[in-house]
Amino acid sequence: MYRDLVASLRYSIEIIGSITVGRVGLILLTLFIMIGLLADLLAPYDPSQPVSEPYQPPSPLYIFGTDGLGRDIFSRSLYGIRTSIIIGVLTGLLTTMIGLMVGLISGYRGGLADNISTALIDIMLTIPPLPLIMVLVAILDRSFTTVILVIALTSWPQVARLVRSMVLSIREYQYVEAARALGAGSSRIMFRHILPAVIPLAISQLIVSISYAIVIEAGLAFLGLRNPLELSLGILLNEAQTGVGTGSAFVAGAWWWILFPGMLISMIVMSFVFIGYAVDVAINPRLKRY
Repeated sequence: MYRDLVASLRYSIEIIGSITVGRVGLILLTLFIMIGLLADLLAPYDPSQPVSEPYQPPSPLYIFGTDGLGRDIFSRSLYGIRTSIIIGVLTGLLTTMIGLMVGLISGYRGGLADNISTALIDIMLTIPPLPLIMVLVAILDRSFTTVILVIALTSWPQVARLVRSMVLSIREYQYVEAARALGAGSSRIMFRHILPAVIPLAISQLIVSISYAIVIEAGLAFLGLRNPLELSLGILLNEAQTGVGTGSAFVAGAWWWILFPGMLISMIVMSFVFIGYAVDVAINPRLKRY
């Protein structure tokens, strides 16, 4: 089983690397991950301490300028990249794992399990996710862990529905029928024969889930539904909108306070979109290659 999973992962990575936009996405994502991991070394200033006068525009000394308290926005952005990517990746992994397991079991076993999971998926897909996420975060708390769990537990049905549809088709393939005729158990067939074939789709959904989680977390932070001590790019936008120190960025005309964090969020999401497109090509070779 593990060899087949590794082979599927290796194939998907090779496909990503063979497409121009996939390579661009991998380069961008690798760059952002390295920046996040090395934020402690790359940040020129302490992100929590004032380093100059408030609202200093971008300059060689303060690349992204300073905020309303005189803190270096570039240093704060480096730490924000780390938090945003960690939340996105952990949420995406949890979302995909739940959806993958539900879709795999539901699609292969059918019967009562399929009926229950399908009904649950349909119910959850009729509920607008963003208002539900906002309500749950507001009721529970605004911590790192809560945001990950809430986004994942409201996002997995889409993954499960796609996986289930694919499993319904794969379970009728001849090699699956042969394994069943040879006496292979349901668990072995699901995880040894069907799961590797579903991996490219799961990777595609993982990419979508990560980018979705990053955007949702930024939106929650912008609306003030995140712990301000857990610095992320969305928190920077919230600070710019609500104002810290002498006023908001909109009032002070500090365009750099809004532009750079927003641009970084867009670039991170764009890197995942490029990678996701390359994975889609692996699933559907009829897509045009660039």
